[in-house]
Amino acid sequence: MARVLHLIPGLTGGGAERQLTLLAAAQATLGHEVHIGVLRPDVPPTLKNCDQVSIHLLSARANHDPMLFFRIRQLVQQLNVDVVQTWLAIMDVLGGGAALSTNKSWILSERSQAEAYPASWKNLARTRLARSANAVVANSKGGVDYWTLQGVAAERIAHIPNAVDVTAIASALSAQLPANFQHRSLVLFVGR
Repeated sequence: MARVLHLIPGLTGGGAERQLTLLAAAQATLGHEVHIGVLRPDVPPTLKNCDQVSIHLLSARANHDPMLFFRIRQLVQQLNVDVVQTWLAIMDVLGGGAALSTNKSWILSERSQAEAYPASWKNLARTRLARSANAVVANSKGGVDYWTLQGVAAERIAHIPNAVDVTAIASALSAQLPANFQHRSLVLFVGR
């Protein structure tokens, strides 16, 4: 089984964080050794009770703390991981750089598309580093198109749509409704 390190700024907030918590729990269930490096100690309930996933708090004064790269690199070496998977731009730059500098396999998780990346030093560094990633996993065709235009070889780009936790949805739907909603038609809407 593989030893995997996921790197993300935090575990609560948006879609990337939710997808990572689902993936980490599934990887652990399959027997992989799963680690998550974060900047904020905001662990969601789904992982608080998951003894098979180890959370590592990365000490940093801010997202752009110059020592953060070295702390991530040290964690990669200390855990002797097989794969580093990065989530969101700052971790793509710092974690991707740490993976490359330690000769570890690196997977970049793309959660957006071109419009999300205006010209900046961070996005330029991310683009240059990503060309050396072992794989880019995009959750949309827009993400695939973005990395194709950035020069990442098509065989290293995978399109994997977001996972859906159908068990949690079924559980929520089977919950007892408040009295004022009983015997009424219900409409379920899922969106963003």
